[in-house]
Amino acid sequence: MNNSTISKTQKSILKFSVGENIGLSLKGFYRVDAIDSMDFAGSSQEVYILENVLEKTIHKTYLPVNAAGIQGARKLVSEKEIKIVEERLENFELNLEPLDNNSNKKMIAYEKRVKEGGFWEMVQVYLNVSYDLDKTKRLDKRYVAFKERVKDLICGEMTLALGISKEAAEEKFSTIQKVATSH
Repeated sequence: MNNSTISKTQKSILKFSVGENIGLSLKGFYRVDAIDSMDFAGSSQEVYILENVLEKTIHKTYLPVNAAGIQGARKLVSEKEIKIVEERLENFELNLEPLDNNSNKKMIAYEKRVKEGGFWEMVQVYLNVSYDLDKTKRLDKRYVAFKERVKDLICGEMTLALGISKEAAEEKFSTIQKVATSH
């Protein structure tokens, strides 16, 4: 199921299993280590206890079960879905809206698409931001940093979905990107 077609109500009740890898908005990729109850303001709430799977840290992330989807949590892309994205990119048309003086609105829209969408939306945003930067010849530091963050998310997801190294994922994404921008 494509995350962009999931309603807000459905997103809020997304359920994950212990041991499952998930994407968490612009933050990265996590494994559900446990599901536990925690007290918040005198009320018990069920939470996912998450561990970052690509960036080893000692910190755990806590995500309320009843609002996981709204917080940007999503199931990871499958190998089959990556192949579908590759096929779609052969006929991909960029959403060609040049950066204007108010690039904040566009950045907010891109961030929202990455947060609320799935793998396909991340790839689309990456390609559009790349186009924006290439055509305008602007070196807007926010856009450059955002583009790199989105690329890291795409390659991280490919690493987990395909069971390949980060370097192999970056090489594969580079190939995908060339196909999309060759026409």
